[in-house]
Amino acid sequence: MRIFSGIPLLKLHGSMNWLMCSNKECRKISIFYDDIAHKVAESGFHIKCKNCGSNLIRLIIPPIWNKNEIYSDILKRLWQVARSRLLEDAANNLFVVGYSLPESDIYARYLLSFILNYNNSLSISVINRDPKTDEKYKQFFERINIKPDRYTFLQCSFKEYIDYNF
Repeated sequence: MRIFSGIPLLKLHGSMNWLMCSNKECRKISIFYDDIAHKVAESGFHIKCKNCGSNLIRLIIPPIWNKNEIYSDILKRLWQVARSRLLEDAANNLFVVGYSLPESDIYARYLLSFILNYNNSLSISVINRDPKTDEKYKQFFERINIKPDRYTFLQCSFKEYIDYNF
């Protein structure tokens, strides 16, 4: 049994600081500080995979409808962990940071719908600067019959949220 401390952080979409091994048999993902990952995109700078020694390449997983076909080996375990953690009785709050819930991201929409309908104690807080994002979430929750009191929209950046609350 593993005991976790703190707050679990699961990033379900790649970002600028995700690097992946270019070897198709390895595909190990490494996460670096933004400035290091940025240098990988620059010509002539390479970081080697600790697993097999191949070059690491930047990995960004966009919110597209067929991400499972393209990134299945990378995402399968991560999305399984997210689903199981959010279905646990101890999961009371989900914070979504900077994600606008695009129509094209059926995987994220399915996951949200599934967990919110099976974990009735889970509430969701969305941290995003764009007020249009609030409307997208409200419409989505209305379609899947989630009560408005389980949703909070915080119109700010993540840094502003952390600075204000902590």
